[in-house]
Amino acid sequence: MDTPTNRLNLNQLEIAIRLNRADIARDKIFLEGRRWKKNELDEFLHTMILNDQNEFVQLMIDQGFNFEEFLSVHRLEKLYTDCLHNGGSKTELFQQMWERRRIYKMDWVMLRDIGKILKDLIGDFYEPLYLSSFFQKQVVEVDKEELSEGESRSELLSSASSES
Repeated sequence: MDTPTNRLNLNQLEIAIRLNRADIARDKIFLEGRRWKKNELDEFLHTMILNDQNEFVQLMIDQGFNFEEFLSVHRLEKLYTDCLHNGGSKTELFQQMWERRRIYKMDWVMLRDIGKILKDLIGDFYEPLYLSSFFQKQVVEVDKEELSEGESRSELLSSASSES
């Protein structure tokens, strides 16, 4: 249920993130006993990670945020994609390597691309998780689940490109 207090807390959290004031969020927003709805803070955490707001990420950890639910294959690919397109000069090397190693000519960063970049950087003696057959099977299973839920990878990809 979306209450005025809940909306106020979310608005205050958004302002605290924009001002990079984790101390205010800790003292005024994340009060003891406050319950957040499932997935209610996902976009906020996404922003915190992209903006390298480590104090906020630590605050989320301290609050018991469930990172296992948050970090799906889709979410991780979205983080890499957003980082690539919004990172400016600090992601220049990543951008150059991704342009060279990406599998498909689209704007969406796939975990296989990241695996290939890691392998280029570290060398052949290292086998990145994202390139393992075990991981690839898991990605296929996630895609099947998404298809059964009515949202395919291609729909996810097209929505991600339109967000950029």
